[in-house]
Amino acid sequence: MKQINFLNNFAKFNSIKDRKSIIKLINEATRNLDEYKNNVNHNLSLNNTEIVKYNRELIQRQFYDTEVSERANDIITCISRINTQDISEKINEDLTFFLNKNDWENYFRKALEIQKKNLGENAHCVYAILHFDEATPHLHSMFTISKERIKKAVYNLSLIHISEPTRRTP
Repeated sequence: MKQINFLNNFAKFNSIKDRKSIIKLINEATRNLDEYKNNVNHNLSLNNTEIVKYNRELIQRQFYDTEVSERANDIITCISRINTQDISEKINEDLTFFLNKNDWENYFRKALEIQKKNLGENAHCVYAILHFDEATPHLHSMFTISKERIKKAVYNLSLIHISEPTRRTP
């Protein structure tokens, strides 16, 4: 039996040592490159949909204002797609056009919500862009992971015990 597979390809990056790769991924997702790895039909790029508009300030803050260990993976990217190859080959049809643009958007909006939930409250979406200009519709998304630093007081009043000074008798 042939099935439709749902794929989420996650990759982790460090905002310090992988900065060039991260910028290249942003430019690929936002279609700001001259050449692409995949077969991009630029005539169809106008159909791409920003589910979450690219937030340049968010990535800049992660690059320059967030303290990150060189071992931390604080940037998460995901390419979400439906793998229809097995069924497409069996019925000899491209399943890309079995859904309309609205249906694809609704599906990928739900997939994005699941990603956000699984990544947790410290994940902030930099962008989520649905591509219709390649062989199969797919979603590119990027998240920054950061925790707010909370300064803890050195002493807590409940830990401080004030005692009466002892008096010495001569």
